[in-house]
Amino acid sequence: MKNKNCGFSLIEISVVIIVIAVIASFAIPSYHQYMAAQEAKKVPKTLTLYIQKAKHESLLFRQNIILCASTSFKECNNDWNNGYMVFIDKNKNRDYDLDEPILAFENMQLRYGTLSWRGFGNRRIIFEGNSGLPLSSNGTFQYCSDHYPNHRKLTLSRMGHPRDEPLANC
Repeated sequence: MKNKNCGFSLIEISVVIIVIAVIASFAIPSYHQYMAAQEAKKVPKTLTLYIQKAKHESLLFRQNIILCASTSFKECNNDWNNGYMVFIDKNKNRDYDLDEPILAFENMQLRYGTLSWRGFGNRRIIFEGNSGLPLSSNGTFQYCSDHYPNHRKLTLSRMGHPRDEPLANC
């Protein structure tokens, strides 16, 4: 009987590991660049949807609707990087109270950049119940990418129309 060795030699395994390491060294930076570009595309699109939803809901309910940054979805803050929520401001105090219904929320958890709001008035976007227009809330969202030139700007007009465009630098 002939004795056959089934298996791989140390040299064959070493060559395969080296080839995999070389491929991974090219793929990992490309993967991060791809994910950063996808996050930069997603942020303005998602914000646009929530702005349009808040505007629509203010006309539907005939009440002030607020879009604000929130990390816990129990209060408004100024950190847009973790998420935001849309709620009905029943008592018009421009702050979230536990008896006010949350209409929508988005958990962002940005990994490749930061999101900030620079607007007229305060840190919340208020859509008026009578007209659906932003109540002194026009301004600009800026998404600044950490490592790649994928900066975006979403401008909210006085009529409540969001406009997405590239941003040269942050």
